[in-house]
Amino acid sequence: QWKAECVSRFNANQSGFTPMWRQKYPDASLIMELRQDDMIVTSQNGEEVFYYVQRISGSEICLVPPHEANADARNREQSDPFKLIRKSPTSLKTWHAQKVHISPTGLSTRE
Repeated sequence: QWKAECVSRFNANQSGFTPMWRQKYPDASLIMELRQDDMIVTSQNGEEVFYYVQRISGSEICLVPPHEANADARNREQSDPFKLIRKSPTSLKTWHAQKVHISPTGLSTRE
């Protein structure tokens, strides 16, 4: 069962900080940890699709395909048809999302 918790960067970097999920479920294991500008890969219609995390606010993760530029400004522009993909952390489970790292040479490694 997936549970999600969004933690501010400030809190996460405090020494001795323990997330609420760890306090509540000490035997639970961490599945994924995402930050802004991290990359994920999903399987959609049998093909791998990559996204990067544009921003995380509250319980919403805004994703953008990696080839899109100026995503935040384009999302705010009324005349531009481009829109950010908004997902909840638990919906990443149904997407079978995995965190991925793309090296400068283009090789990907999954976490």
